[in-house]
Amino acid sequence: MRQRLPPEETGRAPEAKNSGYEAVLDFMNSVAFGDPTQKEVVSFDLTCREAFFLFRGDQKLLDFLALLRRKGEGCNALHAQAKGIQGPPNPQRTELVRQMQQVKDWFISQRDTARDHFARHISFR
Repeated sequence: MRQRLPPEETGRAPEAKNSGYEAVLDFMNSVAFGDPTQKEVVSFDLTCREAFFLFRGDQKLLDFLALLRRKGEGCNALHAQAKGIQGPPNPQRTELVRQMQQVKDWFISQRDTARDHFARHISFR
């Protein structure tokens, strides 16, 4: 079986790091402005797995990615619960939607934080 070279030895590390940052922003946008599909969540999970290799040693960035994943999953759960409640205005559904909007607002507010975490690793020229 042929072994793969690590990205930094193939010259792909900067490209991979940039695409990781873009994938994080895509996931953040999908949570903030919609309801992430299973495909988007799986894609983000793959990005996180690659990030644990590419950004090893930057525990703050890795913790941030884990927080994004947890909050995104929480937002998805709130959306599923709210979707299951039918009928005229319902206080329980209203509360779920309010909580979901708080999470979405948090994701919107994290764009600069994401950029700051990745700034040590990639160039924003």
